[in-house]
Amino acid sequence: MAKERLHELKQTGNSFQLRGVVTGTKSQKFYKNGTGKNGGSWNAVEFGVKIAENKTVYVKLNGFPRDEVFYYKKGENGEKGTTQKVKWKDRKKSPGKDYRLIGVNLSTSKDDDGKNVNETFVEYDAVEWIHENLSDGDSVFIKGNLEFSSYTDKNGQVRKKTDMIPTQISYTQKPVDFDAEDYKEMVEFENTIVFQSIDKEEDENGKSTGRFVLSGYSIGYNTVEPVSFIVDADHSKLATNLKKAMKPGYSIKTYGRVVVINDISAAEESDDGWGEASPMERINSPVRREYIVYKADPHSIEKEDYTESAIETAIKKIKAAK
Repeated sequence: MAKERLHELKQTGNSFQLRGVVTGTKSQKFYKNGTGKNGGSWNAVEFGVKIAENKTVYVKLNGFPRDEVFYYKKGENGEKGTTQKVKWKDRKKSPGKDYRLIGVNLSTSKDDDGKNVNETFVEYDAVEWIHENLSDGDSVFIKGNLEFSSYTDKNGQVRKKTDMIPTQISYTQKPVDFDAEDYKEMVEFENTIVFQSIDKEEDENGKSTGRFVLSGYSIGYNTVEPVSFIVDADHSKLATNLKKAMKPGYSIKTYGRVVVINDISAAEESDDGWGEASPMERINSPVRREYIVYKADPHSIEKEDYTESAIETAIKKIKAAK
């Protein structure tokens, strides 16, 4: 059963899409399953998608049995669509013509023309299919939603997380070739943010980096998570426009891309008589994945949906429930 909502704030939407090559399916972290405290079973997958050499993003999906699943049928002639519940044991049986299961859309095979044959699974079954069928080296196109969360580590520091949750995994028509002349990295996202501030980014010495930090909230079904994005120096005009147009509590739709950054330094070996010195690359610190906003839609600005007091109240309710 769905949990009772802890707040009445309108949810903010987001989505992502990416293209790359699957990796990590042979890792012990790829697939896990178990039993929760309430006795219910669960399963999960997490795998990498290489978007370029030495650049990887990660996708994860969790699943568990539910009392019911939902099918949806589009409305005709402008009418509203209809949703129908189906018991868990009958989840693979459509309740009628033109009803489609709400879940994860997977390309399970290809037809004679090389086109994807798609099937929709609930998350629990999708995890099992991915575990049994996805392999390192598969070229894929993935769509899904960003899931923002936070936790407090053992040192009392609040850590933010952004997970990529797939709603569609398809095989690409052609293998992804990082060396192709026309290849471009693609990890794009759209996100509606409840604005709080946009400020100049400073380095550890308090010096401006030329970039900006866009801060606000992402509103989920039962979450209100603080989020932040980067606006780079090339889009300083966007930062200026946001500062002029936005006030705390306003919401706006933004567009961006995920940038993977490795801290790589080159060290050269001295010539010791056994041959020429050769450069060696060494990653000095963990990989950073930055969410860079490069565009915002001024026509999407909403001024009445949120207030600072309503957000504070919702956060208090969520903390009390935890």
